[in-house]
Amino acid sequence: MSRPPPLPIDLVKDTAFSEYSGSATALTGGLVNHVWRLASARSPARTVVVKYAAPELASAPGVAFSVERMRFEARALALFGGAPSAAPAEFAALARLGEQLPRTDGVRLPRLLHYEPREPFVVLEDLGALPSLHAWAREPGAPSLCPVAAQVGRWLARLHGFGRTHLAELRAHFTNTPARALLADDLGAQLCGRLAQHTSVSSRPELVARVREFDGRSKRAPQTLVFGDLWSGAVLCDPASPQIALLDLEFADIASIHADVAHFAAHLLLIHFVCATADNPNVDPCPRSVAAFLDAYRATMRAEFPRAFAELVCAQTVALCTVFLGIDVARDVLSGFWCRCAAKPEDGEPLTCACADVLLELAAAYICECPDSLFNRLLN
Repeated sequence: MSRPPPLPIDLVKDTAFSEYSGSATALTGGLVNHVWRLASARSPARTVVVKYAAPELASAPGVAFSVERMRFEARALALFGGAPSAAPAEFAALARLGEQLPRTDGVRLPRLLHYEPREPFVVLEDLGALPSLHAWAREPGAPSLCPVAAQVGRWLARLHGFGRTHLAELRAHFTNTPARALLADDLGAQLCGRLAQHTSVSSRPELVARVREFDGRSKRAPQTLVFGDLWSGAVLCDPASPQIALLDLEFADIASIHADVAHFAAHLLLIHFVCATADNPNVDPCPRSVAAFLDAYRATMRAEFPRAFAELVCAQTVALCTVFLGIDVARDVLSGFWCRCAAKPEDGEPLTCACADVLLELAAAYICECPDSLFNRLLN
C-alpha cells in the first residue's frame, strides 16, 4: 500500500528554506511527482516550489519509478541555470559546461535552489501561476500557438546541437536508466497490449510488431541530450508577455531527437485536432503551429550547429519521428485523451467515439512510416 508523501514544510525545515512554512498549496498539472508552492512565513508574497519524488508515480500509485529521477532533473537544471552553493560537485561542473549553451530569448527554466538526495526533493524558483500550453491553447479566444511553437523549436534545436557537440561530457551525467525502464514498460507491455485488443488494430499485427521493435531501433540512431518529456503540459505561457517557461526534466536523457521533436509535435497536432473541430489530420495540411515548430528547429540548428544538424537530422531520425508520433497518438487515444466530442470515457479507458477512429487512422499511418510524414520538412 502506498504511503502518503511527507509534508512539504517538513521537507524544508532543516534547510536554508525553513522560513517557507507560511502556507503550502499543492500544484496540479504534472503526473510524476508531488509538487507544492510554499510561502514564506515572514513575507507571504515570497514563494518557492518544492518537488518531491515518491518511489512511484504521483498520478498512478503502484507504478514504480525510481527516486533517482530527481537527481536527473537537478543535474539538468544545474546545466541550464547554475548550481546552488551546497550542491554536489558534479553540479558545479555541469553549470560551467552549461555556460556554453546558447540562450533563447523569451524562454526560461526555474533555477535550482536546493537539492536533497536523501528524501529526495528539490526546491525551485517559483515562476508564478502561469497556465500550461495544454490549458492555455484550449481557452476561448486563445491567440495563435505559432510564436510559442517557434520559441520551443529554437530552444530545442540549441539543446540538441549543444548536446551533440558535448555528448562525451554529458553521457556520464544523463544516461537515464530509470526513465528508460518506465518508458520501455509504457511502450512495450501496456501500449502493445492495448493495441492488440483494440478492434480497429487487432487485424493489423504489424502495428504491434513495429511498436515492439521501436526501442531497439531508436538506440541505433545518432544520440544527443534530450529533454525527455517535452509535452504541452511542460510549457508554461505568460498571457501578458511573449515569455514561456519549461518545466519537468526528470526524463532528461541521451537519446535520439525523436524523443523531443516527435513528442512535442504530436501534442501540437492533437491540440489543433481538439480546437479545430472541422479538421481531419488524415487529409488536412500540417497545422501551422507544427510547421512553425519544425521550421524553427530546422533553421536554428542548421545555422548554429551545422555539424550536429548533419548528424542528427537525417532520413533515419525522420523515420523515427514519424513512427514515434504514431505511437504517441495511439498511446493517448487508448488512454482516453484528446476527445473533442462529448463521449469522453472513464479515466484511463480508451476512446470509443469518432475521435478515436480519426486519430487511430493517423496513428496507424505514422507507425507504418507514411511517405507524406510532416517530419519530411526537417529535410527541406
